[in-house]
Amino acid sequence: MPIDFAALLLRLDRWVRDGEGGKTRAELESLMDVKIPRPHAAKVGQLAWRVDLPQLGLRVLNPIVRPREKAPVIASQNETAEYAACLLKAGAWDEAGLLLKNLSPQEVPAIWLYRAFAAVARWDYPGSIPLLEHYLSEKKLSAYQRMVGEVNLAAAFVSEHHFQKATPLLRQLLYHSSVQRSQLVLGRVLELSAENFIEQKKWDKAESFLHKAESVLKESNGIDLFFVKKFRAVIGFRKGNKKALESLRKEAVERKHWETWRDIDRIEAVAKRDTQLLAHLYYGTPFPIFRESLMKVVKGWVPPESYQWKMGKGKGEILKVWAGKKDGNEDGLKEGQAVHRLLVVLASDFYRPFRTATLCNLLYPEEHFHPEHSPTKLRQILVRLREWLEEQGLKLSVLEENGGYRLHHEGDVTLELVEKVHTASRERPNVLLDQLREKFPLGFGTAEAAKALGLNPRALQRLLEKGIESGLIARVGKGKNTRYEFEDELTATGTGV
Repeated sequence: MPIDFAALLLRLDRWVRDGEGGKTRAELESLMDVKIPRPHAAKVGQLAWRVDLPQLGLRVLNPIVRPREKAPVIASQNETAEYAACLLKAGAWDEAGLLLKNLSPQEVPAIWLYRAFAAVARWDYPGSIPLLEHYLSEKKLSAYQRMVGEVNLAAAFVSEHHFQKATPLLRQLLYHSSVQRSQLVLGRVLELSAENFIEQKKWDKAESFLHKAESVLKESNGIDLFFVKKFRAVIGFRKGNKKALESLRKEAVERKHWETWRDIDRIEAVAKRDTQLLAHLYYGTPFPIFRESLMKVVKGWVPPESYQWKMGKGKGEILKVWAGKKDGNEDGLKEGQAVHRLLVVLASDFYRPFRTATLCNLLYPEEHFHPEHSPTKLRQILVRLREWLEEQGLKLSVLEENGGYRLHHEGDVTLELVEKVHTASRERPNVLLDQLREKFPLGFGTAEAAKALGLNPRALQRLLEKGIESGLIARVGKGKNTRYEFEDELTATGTGV
């Protein structure tokens, strides 16, 4: 019997709103091998990322948004937006950001929301606020869509301590979510209200809202109840119980809720001005905004120029990640090549495993993520890194778990990281452009650039577009006479446009 997709997707959307994400996910998983009619592809993609099943959305929408040259298809703005949202959820943040940048929010208002999600994924709450305000200024939003936007804006206000803006917005959301009987939203708003009062040290009010949140969310037995527990522990810690966060940290690791683990360490490090934990957080977090915030909040603290991450009980052998060498060895990985870049990236986050799409995006930012081909290419590099680690006799491996990859110690080993390399490790486009600058300081054409970097024409074009967007290079001339020059050279010679 053929599937009535319209009725099915309507039912699944209702389940998500009612907080029955697990039920929705199970239903969507049954569609993994089903051919989805194109009129329903965007909605399937949207539901997929909402219940943390982005691989389904990528499989359905990739042939539409990234069609083969022999089978051209023009994707709609909505299809592209939902594909970008799936990329965001999968961890391919840079590619998602580029897609969203070229879409029109006037045609699809959700693009403002997804751009805000992209900012929050990097802990950039300040950057998300104007995007969410643009989204909420759209008149086409349904009551539920507006409420979702307002919840995200309230979360950003609380995170940035904009209490005078957060408090009235949360009060308004409490009323609307209660009237609409949206239990999932109501529970989240109660949690945010509690967090808002915690940051203002109004403990009694915070406790009251946490009690209400627990009552609303007790039927769900999901991650939201864990957040109630988190905020209670934070209150205990802020009130003087220095051990209040210990059991919460352990539970966060057991639940694999990595950002909560990172946040607990942040709260403790800042409160105690623990320079060792601050350095661990700084070097163990790949998000620039997060690292900058540590230096702003802890005034006078400056991160060390290098850091040794001791994995195990003792020091063990030292792996100089930045050089790709074991301490005392002359030979090592060739700096800048794929295996070395993979090691540097894996060593840049001490908390969260890297999803497949994230690693592919970081290793090959000039290439589009493909749900089948990209993971295969990544696995080949992983095999080479694992073999190298074994050859070196290091008690270190790359562990794959639930679709994520992380460095795993099998004994005592220390990873030595250097600030300059650590900060630049995620900026491969800049590295490639630096190589071009070194070879062709006065400019270059596409043919010589492709040959110098070993890139195919499409990959090179994407690299050049990123260089232009970031202001590193400029296009000069047209057609066969097109050349690319470095912006600082243009400024120096007075030949810019």
